[in-house]
Amino acid sequence: MLDAFKIILQIFPIKRKVWLIIDRTNWQVGSKNINILTLAMAYEGTAIPLAWFVMNKAGNSSTDERIELLEKVIRQLGPSKIAGLIGDREFIGSQWFDYLIKSEIPFYMRIREDTLVEGARNGYAVSLRDVFRHLKEGKKKVLVQPLQMLGHSFYVAASRLKDELLLVVTNKNPKKAISIYKTRWEIETLFACLKTRGFCLEDTHLTYTDRIEKLIFALSIAFCWAYKLGNIAANVVPISIKKHGRKAKSLFRYGLDKIRKILLGTPRCFNLFLWLLKLFDPLLSSSIPKRVFL
Repeated sequence: MLDAFKIILQIFPIKRKVWLIIDRTNWQVGSKNINILTLAMAYEGTAIPLAWFVMNKAGNSSTDERIELLEKVIRQLGPSKIAGLIGDREFIGSQWFDYLIKSEIPFYMRIREDTLVEGARNGYAVSLRDVFRHLKEGKKKVLVQPLQMLGHSFYVAASRLKDELLLVVTNKNPKKAISIYKTRWEIETLFACLKTRGFCLEDTHLTYTDRIEKLIFALSIAFCWAYKLGNIAANVVPISIKKHGRKAKSLFRYGLDKIRKILLGTPRCFNLFLWLLKLFDPLLSSSIPKRVFL
């Protein structure tokens, strides 16, 4: 995993603080549950995979598993390069929050509506749902005073959606908590590229943990390679725009299609493939001629 980490950081050198997103993707092969905990960095509408852990179980990850994954990334990046950690409702818990607070890691986590706020009303505990019961659909509210929950004090931001209440807790400034949390969807884009929109990860029918680890290793590097190529190629030949105003392809798909075209092309295309390998070295990637991206 660490070798993959180094290769990925060669393709996407980190020059400023990054937002980390933690999430889990899972599927089933027969009676076997494939469950992968992933930590990625947000990057221009998608997420770049940095570390992952194939869990030999169904259901949520444990606090120890999350800490192990996060510390691997911190050791490689350094704490100063981390803007914060973003996660969904699965990634809550007193021990988990205790670790993040003691490690001085800023976090923006969605929390459940039924979470109890201690002493919120005349010394009695009430749910967050009750605290924000008057918030109307389409409106947001940020509490400037922290609330006591799960044994800790958190700042809370809320947004009333059509069918539910979006609640985000943080140990830092809550004013932008909702917009920061929405960055979490970038990891869903990554999972879609690895599964239904690109590499069809679920169709491999692999069940052995070590083989799945190796496959994700390869696909993560391939994803980064394709995305980097698509990003550069789109600046040479822009992606066409459809009638509805959206791009015909994502940057990942644009790059992947170009790699496939070169690999399946004539023997003369092999030279183009050698050029594309330079994308793994940031010092050489700027020397790639524009004809490679046509």
